[in-house]
Amino acid sequence: LEAKAAQHYISILLTSPDEDTVLMDTASSASPFWKIVERLYGAEASYRQDLNFPAGVHGFTVGSNVANIPFPDASLNMITSHCSWEHFEGNTDVQYVAECDRLLRPGGALIIVPLYFADQYAVHTSPHIWNKKYAAANEPPEFDGNVTIFLREGIRQRAAKFYTGPELIRKILKPFAEQFIFFMHYY
Repeated sequence: LEAKAAQHYISILLTSPDEDTVLMDTASSASPFWKIVERLYGAEASYRQDLNFPAGVHGFTVGSNVANIPFPDASLNMITSHCSWEHFEGNTDVQYVAECDRLLRPGGALIIVPLYFADQYAVHTSPHIWNKKYAAANEPPEFDGNVTIFLREGIRQRAAKFYTGPELIRKILKPFAEQFIFFMHYY
């Protein structure tokens, strides 16, 4: 709970939401962040999105993959990802950033908290839950071709991705340098 509260607080500090905010908290699962922004800051609209929600838009709940969110172009001015980006399998991390570029209004903000770093580009995975973690997942996770894979049953995740600085630059920062102004804060 404390870690999630800290992530939510960082998102608030970095974006200063207000009554003009149209937010989507992506890969949100049961997170209350979307409601917090609505209630405390009077957001115009606040949505939650997750792969496990029923497919489609149902009020303020969106069921989809983060790489293909069923919303119009430039419809949001704030997109958040709290402790979930590292779980995006294969190339979904890159596809997600491209999708956020499509969804964000000019001057909008994408907040990804936290980013996990390690000495080598790696994915930690728990094979015993591969077919149990997500209702839509009936196959093993997709892994990047150049990633080191660690089997760690204790993490209970299909994938937990750890970047190196050079890999983050190669996959995200360079390809999206014209679409985004990147700020990295270390806490």
